[in-house]
Amino acid sequence: MFKKLSNFITTKTSKLNNKFVLIGIVSTILFVICIIGISLHYIDKSHNVNLNKKLVQKYKHHSTPKAGHYPSGMLPEFYKLYDTNKDIKGWLSIPKTVVNYPVVQSTDNDYYLHNNFNKIADYYGSLFLDYRDNINVQSQNLIIYGHNMKDGQMLTSIVNYQQTDFYKTSSLITFNTIYGHYYWKVFAAFIANADPKDGYVFNYLVTNFPSSKDFNDFIKEVRARSLINTPSVDVVPGDTLLTLSTCYYSSNDARFVVMARKVRPNESTNMEPATGNKNALSSTSAMHN
Repeated sequence: MFKKLSNFITTKTSKLNNKFVLIGIVSTILFVICIIGISLHYIDKSHNVNLNKKLVQKYKHHSTPKAGHYPSGMLPEFYKLYDTNKDIKGWLSIPKTVVNYPVVQSTDNDYYLHNNFNKIADYYGSLFLDYRDNINVQSQNLIIYGHNMKDGQMLTSIVNYQQTDFYKTSSLITFNTIYGHYYWKVFAAFIANADPKDGYVFNYLVTNFPSSKDFNDFIKEVRARSLINTPSVDVVPGDTLLTLSTCYYSSNDARFVVMARKVRPNESTNMEPATGNKNALSSTSAMHN
């Protein structure tokens, strides 16, 4: 009897030890996977930072033009970038943020979601202009897309425009196209729903407007949705708009959108004030006239 009991205890102990060994092995594997994941994240982050540093240097470099090589009227600071990627369309900078990136344009709105400036697969992607936009004879609404990254790179910073303190220091954006230097005054920041299942979808991705009325109606809805009030930045038909769009994680399929208008000739570039808009329409609400 004692022998059977001893064998039983030995068997149980052996199974228990095996269980602990298995748990230890699984825990070690999970730990290694986590370490690898974290390492890859920092490697990717560092790679994206270093890539952009090189692009900034190319942007600052004024090279001698090659006859017939560049588009007519291209600014010299874009020559080196054009040599690397002919999809270059401009450069976007936002004060008090890491946003200081080239802007490219493809024949669709998918390619540069997953590829960097060197056309290499990269989940950071690139900042890119809507494929329907024209920067030569400028479209009425130039739309730039970019990822919202957990490490703060790409267009992540624009979500801060919902804060009036941030707006005060960053209300003036620089977006230079390959043909000209331009400042843009931010006048709205809002959250937009992108999935009809969640409610009303406001189409802010309009590149041109059929009439002045359509333009005014669009601006009216933008201001109704904006989380900030900017009464000192008027927007009228004839103005060119700049729209920045990134993912926003308040719901399954939301976007954070910042809109600015081009500074007019001889207009002041002073920073503008803003107040919070407590009556802003929600991202899923329709505006009723």
